[in-house]
Amino acid sequence: MEKIKHAHGFCPHCGKAVGGAAQARYEGSPLRTCKKCGGTYLDDRYSEVALYGEPENVHSVMPWLKGAGILLVLGLAAAGFNVALLYFENSYYPMLWVLVVCSGIGILYELWQVIGVKTGRVARAYEKKRQASVARLQDPDYARLLAENDYPVPGEYLKNE
Repeated sequence: MEKIKHAHGFCPHCGKAVGGAAQARYEGSPLRTCKKCGGTYLDDRYSEVALYGEPENVHSVMPWLKGAGILLVLGLAAAGFNVALLYFENSYYPMLWVLVVCSGIGILYELWQVIGVKTGRVARAYEKKRQASVARLQDPDYARLLAENDYPVPGEYLKNE
């Protein structure tokens, strides 16, 4: 069988942009269909969660707390710099206040994720995605297609018919 082409930001068949950020990561089937030409391609931004295991942030709050800490330091540094400029030079950089506000928003997001980990919301959402991934992999044709295109599909999904 011929390997399916990979999309690198564009449909390998017609050249249409496939959308989304190039560095983004999504959970779901990497097998995609172009909306313009109907061609099938593999999108490396998508991964089958049943193949790659559980990410660290499902049960641990530390990655989220580290992110909140970094944003706090960044926001405080920007605010402190602007306050010092106001005090000593009677001027300031407006964009630094934007950085302070964005840091605050980022901290709120990180803390929302910490609450999600503690309440089990993040784990439940991950489990739902994992179950959908297992359901897709139980289709032997789909599992074989991924395996033929160098995805690490376990033998339990590669049933001989």
